[in-house]
Amino acid sequence: MVTVPQIKAARALLDWTQRNLAKISGVSLATIAQIESGGGNPRAETMRILQQAFEKYDIEFLDDPGVRIRREPFDVKIWQGREAMLLCWKDIEESLPNGGELLISCVDDALWKSIYPTEMLEMYEVRTRLKITNLGLLTGPEKNESGWPSKNYRIVPPEATSPHAPYYVYLDKVAIISMRDPIRVVLIRNPTLAESFRAQFWYHWKNGKRF
Repeated sequence: MVTVPQIKAARALLDWTQRNLAKISGVSLATIAQIESGGGNPRAETMRILQQAFEKYDIEFLDDPGVRIRREPFDVKIWQGREAMLLCWKDIEESLPNGGELLISCVDDALWKSIYPTEMLEMYEVRTRLKITNLGLLTGPEKNESGWPSKNYRIVPPEATSPHAPYYVYLDKVAIISMRDPIRVVLIRNPTLAESFRAQFWYHWKNGKRF
């Protein structure tokens, strides 16, 4: 488990205030202040949440003990062929085992069902069981053939998304998908890039239309 000095050092590396950490981690400002002041014994779960918040921003906790910023902020994987999307879906499930938010730009469930008829049903079942919240941008209602409720989608103009390069955003990862033959998925793990794509998604979501 990370230590209180490591939490303080990690904040210093990122030039975060306690309020910044509270906003990003979801842990209350009062709890963070109490932890850093040495008041009481912090819960292991709370320290784990704080650690994960820092790790999303490339902070690495060492055993010595210490902290540092990862030397390689970009972690890139490239998958190609029919297996590409299956590997991407698997990574989403493994990254969000306790639920979470998945943002999807330019959803085309009809296309996926034509390529992955059986796997799509399995994917829906797994995400439902894991309580993963899927939010998507569509260019039209006919694109939605999923089991997710219509409130999970917004309809946006075609120019707001690219049908040939949809993307997923989850945690500190962005998956950019090339729909040309063969299918190619570029998965990039980088907090800054993920936040940029996330901001772009929310802009279109707020300006999109409900069903």
